[in-house]
Amino acid sequence: MNIVLFTEEERVHGVDPDDHRVTHVRRVLSIHDGQYFDAGVINGMRGKAKFGVETGGRLPVEFDTMEPAGGLYPVDVVVGISRPQTCRFVLRSLASLGVRSIEFVLTESGERSYASSQLWSSGEYQEIVTSAVSQAFETSLPAVRFDRTLAQTIADEPVTARPPISRICLDNYEATCSLSSAIDPGNHATCLLVGSERGWSDRERNLIREQGFVMASIGGRVLRVETAVVAAVSTLLALTCWPCEKGTLSTRQ
Repeated sequence: MNIVLFTEEERVHGVDPDDHRVTHVRRVLSIHDGQYFDAGVINGMRGKAKFGVETGGRLPVEFDTMEPAGGLYPVDVVVGISRPQTCRFVLRSLASLGVRSIEFVLTESGERSYASSQLWSSGEYQEIVTSAVSQAFETSLPAVRFDRTLAQTIADEPVTARPPISRICLDNYEATCSLSSAIDPGNHATCLLVGSERGWSDRERNLIREQGFVMASIGGRVLRVETAVVAAVSTLLALTCWPCEKGTLSTRQ
C-alpha cells in the first residue's frame, strides 16, 4: 500500500495494536512508532501520521500536515455481474482508476448464482476497493452496489437528467459508433454499461436504447469483461480530462 488508510473513528479512537496496517508500517515499511508515514482518512484528508503510545489497548493515530485528497472522476460504471474472480479484478481496477461508482447488475444471460458469492456477503468487496485506493495513493472510495437488475439500475438514469450525462453502452454486435466518437467531453459525467460474459439480450438492448444510451465499440475483438472495462474507462478518462470531484459522490445512492 502506498498510503495507509484509516476510518474517521480510528482517527479519533486509534487502532488495535495487532491490526494488519500497524504490522505493515512496522515490518514492511520499517517505520518505528513516533516516525511519520503517508496516511489518510477514508473519504477525507491525507498527509502524514504516526503511531502514538498504546493506551487502553488502542494505538493512537496522530495526523499532521493534512491536505485535501484528489477525489473521484464523474464516471459511473455498470457491469453485468460475472464470475467472482472477474468482479474482483473489475473492483480493483476501477477503484484504482478513480471512478465514482461501480454497480454490478443481474442480466438476463448472466449466471444468477454469482450474486450470492461470498465476495459480496462477506464484505470482501469493500476490502478490495480500500486496498486499491490505498495503492493509488488516494482516500476517496467509489460507491459500490450489487443488489439490482439492469432494468432497475438504468431506470435511475433518466434521459432528462441534469447535468448532461453521456450514456454509453459497450456492444460488440450492434454498436453504431466507436467509443471515442461516443464520448462528449462537454458533458459533465458519463454512465458506462458493460455486459457480463454473455453480453446483452435483445430485450436489454432495446431497454438500454430507450434510456438514451449509445451503443459503442472499442474494436473488433471480443474482450474479457475485465479487459473491456479497463480499456473503456482508461480511454474515457484520457479523452475527457475531467477534474476529480471531492468525496464519494454518486447518482446511484
